[in-house]
Parts: sequence; C-alpha cells; structure tokens
Amino acid sequence: MKYILRLIRWQNLLIIIYIFLAFRYCLVGSFFNLYGLGFRLPLVDFILLITATVLIAAAGYIINDYFDVETDKLNQKDPVIGYYFSSNMAIVLYIVLSVIGLILGSVVSVRIGHPSFSLIFFIAASLLWFYSSSFKQSFLLGNLIVAFLASLVPLLIIVYDLLPAMEYYKPEIRTMNINMNIPALWMLGYSAFAFLYTFVREIVKDIEDSNGDHKRGYKTLAITIGQSASKILVISLLLIYTVVLIWLFVKYLNLTLSIIYLAVFLVLPSLITMFLVIRAQDKKQFHLISTALKFIMFLGITYSFVVCYIFHTYK
Repeated sequence: MKYILRLIRWQNLLIIIYIFLAFRYCLVGSFFNLYGLGFRLPLVDFILLITATVLIAAAGYIINDYFDVETDKLNQKDPVIGYYFSSNMAIVLYIVLSVIGLILGSVVSVRIGHPSFSLIFFIAASLLWFYSSSFKQSFLLGNLIVAFLASLVPLLIIVYDLLPAMEYYKPEIRTMNINMNIPALWMLGYSAFAFLYTFVREIVKDIEDSNGDHKRGYKTLAITIGQSASKILVISLLLIYTVVLIWLFVKYLNLTLSIIYLAVFLVLPSLITMFLVIRAQDKKQFHLISTALKFIMFLGITYSFVVCYIFHTYK
C-alpha cells in the first residue's frame, strides 16, 4: 500500500483537496454569505468533482513514472515501477483511475446542465498522457503543460460553482447589484498564481534532473540554455512575481492583516528561495528549492482564510 501511495503522490493529492475546500468555502462561500446566497452545486456533486480531479491527477503521476523509469535511475531516484510495482499493474491502475475520473467528471457536468464541460477532464487526462510520453522532453512545452494543469483547479471552481450560481441567482444579482466578478477575479488570480509558480518550479526540477535528462537525449530548458542561465531565469521570474504581488496587495488589498501576511508568508520566503537559487549547485540543493516553491504555493493558497476573515468582518 505504501508504494501505491508513493506512486500516486498522496501528499500532492491532499493539496488538491485542500485547494478545493479552501477556495470553495473561504473565497466563494464567504462572498455568497455577504448576500445570503448559497451554493448551487450540491455537496455530493462537489465531492464527485474533487474525486474526479484527484483520480485523474493520480493517474497522471502513475503514467509519468511509467515513462520515467530509466530516467529516474539515471537521476539516482528510487523508481517504484519495475521494483515494487510491476509495469503491467501500473498501466492497469492508470487506466482504472483515468476512466473512473472521466466518468465522474462527466456525471457532474451533466448534472449541472453543461455536459460539454466534461471535455475539461478529457483534455486534462490527454495532456497528462502526452506530457509523460513525449512533451516533457521538449523545450518549455512540458513546463507550460504542467503549469496549465496546475492552474485548472481554481478554474473548476468558476465553472462548477460560480457559473451555476450566476445562472440561478440572476434576479438577486440584478436586484442587489452583486458584483460576481469579485469571486471570479479571485479564482483567476489564484489560477495565474498557480501557473506562474508551478512554471518556475518545473524549471527548477529540470535543473535538478538535468544529468539524467541529458543522457536520455531530452531537450529541456535547463539542458538547452544551461544551468547558469536557468538559475538567472528562475531568479528573474521570482523577482518579477514578488514585485507584482507587492503591487497587487498595496493597490487592492491594502489592509494591515494582508500586508503582514504578504511580507511574512510570501515575500520573505520568496527572497529566501532566490538566495537559495543563487547558491545552489547540486541536486540536493535544487530539490530543497523545489520544496520551498511548493511551500510558497501552499502559503498562497492559505491566504484564502485571510480573505474569508476580511469578508466576514465586512459583513
């Protein structure tokens, strides 16, 4: 069992669940409460939506490891497939999880009256397959695909929670002049946040795995432009993202609690990470940076609780 959990990256799956719960109940839910509105996506369907997303993500991790067995060996990692879990069993588990995830995603889409939304899950599953089988070997394309997939969860909240509510509460929205762009912009902002920081983290992971990737003939960013140039790019992007965050907070979220959270939990960790990138030379150090970036993203998600408090105070 422990090898299956390791194969599907159970910690990352828990983060996906955390994102769904935090965004739905802290951002969208607290905004709805301001006007006495309720969710139009039933709890059962919300659970099915989370399950579909988690299953497809888990299948993506499995197929990624399936295609990466030889590369993981070269990068001195301990692959699960081929040692603790057979290749055939991995493929069977990948198919089962993918099919169930696609079915559940389609069921939720049909139940909200938009069956075409099920294409989101088919596109995500397809991208995960093609990323693992070929795109991750390419210059930038693999990084962009992973970043795009990471940005999908906030967009799913818009599609499955906000849109049904906007359709159902049209009279109330018009009468009370409710600006539904507010929660939508929050979700879009978080989607951009997830995309940008995941993109940087993928570059760091490319640097970490560059030795094995080079031996396999991959053409990743780190191999194409070199480690030094990749480090400069990572530092530059982090610096730009940090400056943009400061500007957004000062311009739109200029509240004491928000500024404190920004300084302590987002700006300071980002500056420390930039320092770590400057000094990094080996795999262990780059792995630490990758973990730090994941932690910054977690802290960014957790800011939604601050937003919930602000909305509650406003009420």
